[in-house]
Amino acid sequence: MLFLKTTSNFGGRNMKLNNTRNYFTELTISVLQEEGWETKLEEGYIIANKNNDEERLVIYVVSNVIGLKESSTSVAKEKPILKLKRKSELLAGDNTPCISYGIAKKSLTELEVLITPVSAIEEYGYVGGEYSRASNHYHYNYMKVNENELPKGAILRYCWSGKKLKNNK
Repeated sequence: MLFLKTTSNFGGRNMKLNNTRNYFTELTISVLQEEGWETKLEEGYIIANKNNDEERLVIYVVSNVIGLKESSTSVAKEKPILKLKRKSELLAGDNTPCISYGIAKKSLTELEVLITPVSAIEEYGYVGGEYSRASNHYHYNYMKVNENELPKGAILRYCWSGKKLKNNK
C-alpha cells in the first residue's frame, strides 16, 4: 500500500511537490509491475520493459494536485521533456520516451496515472483536445477522456476513486 506523506492539509498548493512526485513515481512503478513490466529507477527516470524485449519505455513522471475549481489540465514543461528525449537516445536499444501524468483530483478522492509516449502528444495533440502543445509544454486534459477509455496512442491508464468515510457516532 502506498501513502502520500504530507506536512500540510490538501489545499491545493500547500502540498510538497517532491512528495507528490515521489508518490506518483511509486504509483507508476506499481501500475507497470501489475501489468507485467519490469521496472527500475535510473537518474530520476523509470525504465520499463516487458518480456525482456529490446524496446523499453523511458518515463518522466509529472505530478499534479488539482482542486475542484482548477483546470483539468496537467502540464509537462518542455525542458524536462527535452532531457527525457536525450536520456532515451543515450540508452542502448530501442527506447520510447514517455510521460507519466500522475494526477490527484478533488481533494484526493480521485487519482489517475496515464503513461503516454511523447510522440503521441506531438502527433495527436491539438488545442482543446486530450493532448495539446501550448507554450512548448505537453498538456494532458483528463476531462476530455471518457472514464473508461484510453487516450489515443497512450500505453496505460489507471483511475481510482474513493470517498471519505464518516464516523456515525
